[in-house]
Amino acid sequence: MNTVEIIKKYRVKADLTYMKLAELTGIPYQTLQRICDGKSTPNDRTMEKLKSFYEAYKAEIDKVVNHQ
Repeated sequence: MNTVEIIKKYRVKADLTYMKLAELTGIPYQTLQRICDGKSTPNDRTMEKLKSFYEAYKAEIDKVVNHQ
């Protein structure tokens, strides 16, 4: 699974819009959208923010993902 697929999977399963995910991660909305549209590759800083977000909310995300 590549970065885009992971972002989309957890964003959809957690019922998050790109705007909400941007707000929670501190990643600009347009950056997330370009990454998910395949128009951009996340840099190290963006990947670190996504990783930190996932780690902080892992339990909640896993509950949502595993119950749907």
